[in-house]
Amino acid sequence: MENSIPEQKTSVWIKIGAVMLFLVFGSLIMVVFSPWRPLLKPAADLVGRVGLIALLGVCSWLAKKSGGFHSLWPMLSGLMIMAVAVSMMWLTANYLIDHLGLNSTAPSGFALLKLNDMVVVFVVVLVLSRLMGFKFSDLYLQKGKVRLGLLLGVGTFILAAAISIPSGIWLFKLDPAKLTGWREWLPWLVVFVLANGAMEEMLFRGLFLKKFEPLLGEFLSIFTIALVFTALHYGVSYTSQQLIFMGILIGLALLFGTVIQKTRSLWPAILFHAGMDISVMLGIFSNLN
Repeated sequence: MENSIPEQKTSVWIKIGAVMLFLVFGSLIMVVFSPWRPLLKPAADLVGRVGLIALLGVCSWLAKKSGGFHSLWPMLSGLMIMAVAVSMMWLTANYLIDHLGLNSTAPSGFALLKLNDMVVVFVVVLVLSRLMGFKFSDLYLQKGKVRLGLLLGVGTFILAAAISIPSGIWLFKLDPAKLTGWREWLPWLVVFVLANGAMEEMLFRGLFLKKFEPLLGEFLSIFTIALVFTALHYGVSYTSQQLIFMGILIGLALLFGTVIQKTRSLWPAILFHAGMDISVMLGIFSNLN
């Protein structure tokens, strides 16, 4: 399917600049203005979010109008869309907790908040992408190679589910003795992993992979996104083996991107990602009870 991001010849400095901009602004969006644990006080956080979105919007518009930096505008546009999506995730999650009484420490609240994140990300990304002239195929939202996609997506989900208990014990503080109430929270676990897989794949590889490919080629595009994606998981409290977890995660991030490129579709990577989250959530949900 034709996409709206043409391949262009660009200098090595533009390529390096694109990678650096993504690393800096991507980390700024997801760490300083985190949708879960922002670092600034509320007033400064709000001003910072609005200012960052405006800055990225202006930079994207200038790059699109510029001959020398035109190849950067898809990536800068993606960063602006990410900043809006992350800010909306933060605002809506606060509303759900403060006004609807969702308990973020209960399995149901955990899952519904993540479902909210997924809906917000998809709505923001799809609406703003279309308004900015991108096609759904630019987000890898297409059927792609259906048979291969089903084989990889469903196959990896089943495999990950099959090894989720031993991997949960090894990496994610899962105590098998606490699985006695699993029937009550298993449906919420399934909702969570599917929502989280869809949200993270859209926010990272869906939003940026095809924007980077004309600049960096397929592998470097996967690798650049994998670096930011992996780094954002450093210091999480749900693993007992931080360094091993980070090593596994960057490998998985590279595989998620490869699956997308091989199948030409985001959907198999969402299932693959969701399957790998099962062991994480077994550890988290079992310890909520």
